[in-house]
Amino acid sequence: MKRRWLLILLAGLFIVAVPIAISLFSPISEHWRTTSPDGAFIVIAHTQPIYSLIGVMPGQGSDKPGRVTVYRGNQSCGSAWVPMVSFAYDLRWELDTKPRRAEIRFGATWNLDDCAIEYVFGG
Repeated sequence: MKRRWLLILLAGLFIVAVPIAISLFSPISEHWRTTSPDGAFIVIAHTQPIYSLIGVMPGQGSDKPGRVTVYRGNQSCGSAWVPMVSFAYDLRWELDTKPRRAEIRFGATWNLDDCAIEYVFGG
């Protein structure tokens, strides 16, 4: 009987702990968003909620790692991991070139005409 209660308790903890762990470590918190100058593309930087619980020095809040994704409408053009989401603030749009590109230095380069990621730094 005691063993049965222990199993029920462990199962209950598992049922509660797994969703919490998944939500803390999934890149679901939107940190930053911008639109291309022509309005055709949206860039969104996401971070993991766990980094909101980790204390940082004042002014260092955007130094958390995350994922940067470029969208054309509802279609994802690819996602890149960056060591600091503040890298996304320096996003450069090259809309007058062929092919059109978006670039985050030390992050990634997207080919906007193909709606695909072209290069990932360190990858």
